[in-house]
Order: sequence, then structure tokens, then C-alpha cells
Amino acid sequence: INAEYMGKLVGHALRLNANSLSLPEVTCSLLETLNNVAPYLPCSLEVTHRNLTQEIESAVNRVLKSRSPLWWQALRPVPLKLYDPLLEGDAKEKVMEQQQLKKKHKLAMRQAQREVRKDGQFLQKAREEEDQREDERRTKKLNSLIGELQQQKHILGEMDFHWQRTRNARAREIQSKASKAEKQPRRQESAEEIQRKQQQKQSRVDYMAEKKRNEVE
Repeated sequence: INAEYMGKLVGHALRLNANSLSLPEVTCSLLETLNNVAPYLPCSLEVTHRNLTQEIESAVNRVLKSRSPLWWQALRPVPLKLYDPLLEGDAKEKVMEQQQLKKKHKLAMRQAQREVRKDGQFLQKAREEEDQREDERRTKKLNSLIGELQQQKHILGEMDFHWQRTRNARAREIQSKASKAEKQPRRQESAEEIQRKQQQKQSRVDYMAEKKRNEVE
């Protein structure tokens, strides 16, 4: 029972590590042990031993087929430093020439840096002047717009003042005309009312006289 359990456990481990490239090296000792103990196993474990050995060998062969050959890292060869031969007569001259070349190179680099610095300062000054001119132009335009707006506001104020005066004058004129028109109909209405009252009084007097005359008769 223990042997069968161990066989199942080894088979499960093989299935879990089936994609591992180091499977042949891991199982080589186990496979060697199984081959060594094969003659001493009882008949009941021969089938389990044979199945386990075949499973390990098939897994190892599958991993070996999937392996790719290793490649060494390609490195460029480092070139050797080559020096010019120094002759006794030319050694000092070459050293002096190299020193002069170095001095000229340093001087040229300083001059180039100086020129670059001057160009940068000139460009910076030009940009600042351009920005200043642009600010002045914008300020001038803004001031002119503000002046125009103030002038328009003043004109509108004067127009509004004259329009208000004209409207008030017209309102007063209309009010005076309306008051006159109201007074005149009142006078007419009062005369008409007096005449109507007199007519009513006369008609009442005539009615009373007619009534007495009828009674007398």
C-alpha cells in the first residue's frame, strides 16, 4: 500500500513538473534507484514499477526533445592599443607638437564657448526687447480702447440726459393736456346735470298739477 501510494505521489509530481527543463537532472537519481531495486521487488509491485519507470522515461524524453542548444554570449574583441614608435630625434618634437595642439584645442573651445555665450546673450536681449515692444503696443491699444469707451460712455450719458429731459417735458405736456381735458367735461357734465334736474323738477310739478286737476273734476 505504501509503495502504491509513493508511486501515485511520484506520478503526480511528474505531471506537475512536466514543462520544467530541469526534469531529466531532477529524476535521474530516482530512475537509477528504480532500476537498481527492480530485481528485488515482489510480483505485486512489478506492474507499478514498470508503469512508473515508463512514465518517468517518457517525460524525460519529451523534455529533452523540447530543449534548444545553448549559445555562448557573443562579445566583440577588444582592440589592442597601438602606439606610434618614438624615435630619439622626434620624441621631443612630437611631445611639443601634441602640447601645442592641446593648447590650440583648448583655446578654440574657449572661443567657441565665448561666442555661444555672446549669441545667447544677444538672443536673450532681442527677446526681451521684443517682449517690451509687444507690452508697450498692448498697453497703448488698451489705453486707446479705454479712452474710446469713456468717450462713448460720456456721449451716451449726454444723450440719455437730453432724452430724459425731453421725455419729462412731453410727460408734463401730456399731463397738462389731460388735466385740461378732464376739467372741461366736468363743467359740461355739471351744466347738463343742472338742466336735467330742472327738467325733472318741471315734470314733477306738471304731474302734480295734472293730478290735482283730475281730482277737482
